[in-house]
Amino acid sequence: MRRFLPPFQPAASSEDPLPAPPALTGLSWGARLRGVLGSLGLGVTLLGGLVGLVWLGAGYLAEIPLMIGLTVAGLLLSLVPAVRNWPGTYETGQYLFLIFCVAVGTLADLWVLLGAPLLSIGFMAMVAYGAVLLHTALAALLRLDSDTVLITHVAGIFGPPFIGPMAETLHNREIVVTGLTLSVINLALGNFMGLGLYALLS
Repeated sequence: MRRFLPPFQPAASSEDPLPAPPALTGLSWGARLRGVLGSLGLGVTLLGGLVGLVWLGAGYLAEIPLMIGLTVAGLLLSLVPAVRNWPGTYETGQYLFLIFCVAVGTLADLWVLLGAPLLSIGFMAMVAYGAVLLHTALAALLRLDSDTVLITHVAGIFGPPFIGPMAETLHNREIVVTGLTLSVINLALGNFMGLGLYALLS
């Protein structure tokens, strides 16, 4: 990427040491624990409230309204500084998201994948690699810097848990905010577009 895209222009001196995450700096374990338990309690309360509303409205646990409600409520709560700045919530969210990824991965049946028609596998590969190539071509046309393009690739393909490691690999902590913001937007849009396509095709 760095061979044909402009280099990243840091806002601060690249010689400054990488700062520690704010949630882990100068806080006792008690403060971290209160933040984590508070965020988990808020999440469980939100989930329970939405399940009740969906059940009352539809008469059964409708998945699509529940997923849309959780996505919208999560985005709205992220705008509240008191919620967004709870210590340890980002690390807890990362951990739970990784558990979710492992759980989903264990449900995969490789025999089904190996038995799939080559046309289906080719189509999925074309969509995945085609999207990356198109994004890279547009980035080169617009002269976006290499680090931003790479972190955007990671945000769109792998999601929030991989933003931090990628930023550390690039030795550039300034792109973490960009990557995390794009990851959250990507997850929200993915929910809405996926559910919309499901409703359209069904």
